[in-house]
Amino acid sequence: MHIKTLFILLLLLGLILSGCFKGGHHPAECSEILNDSILRSYNDSMITHPYAVIKTFTKLKENLPDSIGSYSLTLSIASCWLFAGNVDSAIVVGKQVIQYCEREEPTPCLSILKADAYLKYGVYWNSFGQRDSTLTYYKKAYDVIMSGERRLLLPPTSYALGLNYHERSNYPMASYYYRRALFTADSLHVGHVYNYLISIGLARLYSEIENYDMAEYYFQQAEQYIDAENVYNKYLYTNRRGIHYYNIKDYPKALNWFRQCSQIVSTHLPQPNYLTIAEISLGEIFFKMGLMDSAHYHIERAKNFYEQSSYQQPENQLSINSACAALALQENRIHEAEKILSQPYDTVIMESQSLYGYNLRLEEFHAKKNDFKNAYKYRLKSDAYNDSLRNTKVRNNIAEMDMRYRQDTTLLRKDLRIAAVEGRASRWQSVASMSLLSLVLLSILAGAFILYSKRKREQAYRKQVATVTGLRMEIVRNRVSPHFVFNALNAIMPSLEQHKELERPFGLLIQMLRNNLRASEQVAVPLEEEISLVKNYLQLQMMGDPDRIGVEWQVADDVPSDARIPSMSMQIPVENAVKYAFTSGQADARIDIRITRQA
Repeated sequence: MHIKTLFILLLLLGLILSGCFKGGHHPAECSEILNDSILRSYNDSMITHPYAVIKTFTKLKENLPDSIGSYSLTLSIASCWLFAGNVDSAIVVGKQVIQYCEREEPTPCLSILKADAYLKYGVYWNSFGQRDSTLTYYKKAYDVIMSGERRLLLPPTSYALGLNYHERSNYPMASYYYRRALFTADSLHVGHVYNYLISIGLARLYSEIENYDMAEYYFQQAEQYIDAENVYNKYLYTNRRGIHYYNIKDYPKALNWFRQCSQIVSTHLPQPNYLTIAEISLGEIFFKMGLMDSAHYHIERAKNFYEQSSYQQPENQLSINSACAALALQENRIHEAEKILSQPYDTVIMESQSLYGYNLRLEEFHAKKNDFKNAYKYRLKSDAYNDSLRNTKVRNNIAEMDMRYRQDTTLLRKDLRIAAVEGRASRWQSVASMSLLSLVLLSILAGAFILYSKRKREQAYRKQVATVTGLRMEIVRNRVSPHFVFNALNAIMPSLEQHKELERPFGLLIQMLRNNLRASEQVAVPLEEEISLVKNYLQLQMMGDPDRIGVEWQVADDVPSDARIPSMSMQIPVENAVKYAFTSGQADARIDIRITRQA
């Protein structure tokens, strides 16, 4: 029965992983691990019709490459084999996934699949009662999870570890891991997924150590989630709660919950394993209530279902035989009871509670035969088991309360430390915020002041440059009266008609003076006007010897002809070059004028 509790992990792991990378924060291949739509579509079917799902998943696998996604689907197939009761196939298929994970280079996605595979492989071994192997793989899964960044598998892994220690009757460790599962599930905001099963585990633990108030509390905690749970979870809850009332001898309430469990199984989980457990429970409760016909009916049905099961659990066989022996003894069928009770059992894998009940049956059997020596022998054995159970329960109850107290105290102290740190951090954050705000305001004010000062200096500089330029142009104009020269030349021109060779020089001179006058009255002139002024000057200067100085013009294509430049900025340096740059008769006299556009 304890093995069945872990079955639901096989679905929960896939379903919670299907939400762990939502929002586009994962590699594309991670979505293959999840098989989100597949798991959600086949959630209940993996339990109720595992063989059909195996066939579907196998066909889907044919279209997938040998990748993480493919082996994720393989692991789902292994889970289906377990639900079908074929544990051997589940172990073989699960091993393939583990071998793939261990030989590939580790990645975040592979670590998720690896932890999932270890955890489920532990569940498979638990089905054989191999609790040491089970614990080994659970711890491997735990180590993989704790070494990575993704902790969403931590709640189910902690729950599985708690269940393993529970089955070993190590209640303090079971309580520790159950509570760790609760804490991490709430911290990761997945309590709605896991708290149902964890609460059932804690309720069963408290029922077994006879802390019935706490057991009732956790059953009520689980009940608030039951409407949203799948059929297996509902079956698990009703069965566990029935056992709880059976333990406290409230048989009418136990019968009510066992009937609900039987209804769920017959309607949704008509598989031999589940039917066997449901019928044994009903047979036992009817026997306790003295309703022998009903007890016979359900125990016979349990025997039939158990024989049909492909995987026959020893605990179920012991329960059936114990019930059959009790009926035979009640009806004085001594030989039949002796035949049943003489069957051997591996006491190593049996729980103390089951062995205690079985020795009571043997005591009753020998008392019926008037074999009081053996009756007393089995009475001593049953008392030893009972004393052991009582002592274990008392010790574990005290240890569990101590563990819980230390956990709660540790968490409280941690919360207080966190609160104190958060308070200091909040104060420092306020100081830092105010300092940062002050720094920003000072920076803005300093920047504004620097910008204002810079603009004031630029305005003063431009004003000074304009003043100096105006004075310079005034000096140029004042060297000689341009209008006087202009008028004089215009008066001379008519008298030169008989000297045609002088018309061109005088024309150039007049044009140059006109351009010079226009330029001197402006701060900036178009580039083409300045070039025209310089060319006229050069022609005038070299009329007698045009080859005396070579002039090379290089005007870049991207320089617009109407670009404005400071007036006389080309004329003055060219004029100085003609006058002073070359010696008399210099053969290689040359002036290069390059005009380019820059920033």
